[in-house]
Amino acid sequence: MPGIFFFVFACGVRAGEPLDLAADLFGEGQWASARVESLRVQAAETGPEVNRARLLSAASLLRMGTARERAKSDLSSLWQDAAIDLETRCMAAYELGLADWADGGNTNVLATLKFAYLKAREAPLFWRAGCSLYFFLKANKPIRRQEAATWQSLQSCRDAWPLEVWRECRPRKQ
Repeated sequence: MPGIFFFVFACGVRAGEPLDLAADLFGEGQWASARVESLRVQAAETGPEVNRARLLSAASLLRMGTARERAKSDLSSLWQDAAIDLETRCMAAYELGLADWADGGNTNVLATLKFAYLKAREAPLFWRAGCSLYFFLKANKPIRRQEAATWQSLQSCRDAWPLEVWRECRPRKQ
């Protein structure tokens, strides 16, 4: 549950904005309804709201467990588009990294989580990206050796991560 509320916060949705309803539905765990509402916002709005709606739509798809490849493709395009605001790009990179990691892939996990960790300006996203990257590198010793500077950075800032972040980001045993 903490991750759900974090996501709504990290999307930058504030009261009175077009994404209010979609963010509320997402926070309640109503993924399908949140996706429908975010699609409505994409059709009706312009500017940064559209990109946050795309992010919310893709994250909803991931949480529903359907069309994962389409969601990951949307997240990838958001992450790589330099014209989009940095926090939206960081959140897309974070979500994409977690999705790739959950799917057992190691191709984009390092690049996406590292991007979110190094570029995030908001503390909650910085903590979660760093903590997730920490656990990813901890489980992959060869990659950890190649990323010695990143590993050292994570080692030095990990004491600042709140306990709920540690619990949320810790890989689940099957």
